Amino acid sequence: MIHSSFSIGEKFSKKYSSVANSFSENEKLHILTDKPHYFANCLTYKYNQNPMSYMDKIIFAVELSVKNKEDVLYYDIDSPIIRDKLIHKIQSDKVLIPWLWLDWPYSTYESLELLFVHDWLGDFLWDKLDYYPIPNIHEEVLFFPYSDKSESLLSDLKYVKPLWEKSLLKTVKDVQSKGKPVTKYHKYGIGSSEGFALSVCLIKNDIQFEEYNFFKKNLM
Repeated sequence: MIHSSFSIGEKFSKKYSSVANSFSENEKLHILTDKPHYFANCLTYKYNQNPMSYMDKIIFAVELSVKNKEDVLYYDIDSPIIRDKLIHKIQSDKVLIPWLWLDWPYSTYESLELLFVHDWLGDFLWDKLDYYPIPNIHEEVLFFPYSDKSESLLSDLKYVKPLWEKSLLKTVKDVQSKGKPVTKYHKYGIGSSEGFALSVCLIKNDIQFEEYNFFKKNLM
């Protein structure tokens, strides 16, 4: 199994470099980063996109799976689960997620009208029936099993990325035009809610997922 992560920015990379380098003393961590010098023990991949996109962490993980024909376990670099060696032996034929968004677990057709996704979503899922409600996946930790659908999943993630991000930017401009504040969890980059885009691509490829308790009482 391949372990992967994503770390962008000077402050963020410096803060979590010791955890990542310690992890890589036993299991090599593949990191997509714009600050590779902080991760001497890790296998680094230089990130150059500006603005940064949170979609790229998911694409990176699935791309590793396709290129190496192996399962991939992705961790956010600041997730405490990265210290947990007991999850290194995970095996599943399903994509594993930690949970759905607690305050908005599913998206309905009506709720997505405000996000401009109907500009492209119907065409993308044209061959799927009754795909609503769409699960909103939380993506702090993700397990991607390698399968004969992995390559198609990767292709669809790359295709959906600009469409989803265009929808988000249109939403922000629409809200601002009405004089309302826009609050994002992340302070920089394009993206947020990238778990929704992942969910749509899983639906497109008939790939099953399930919630997995990555955090159960076994943190070091």
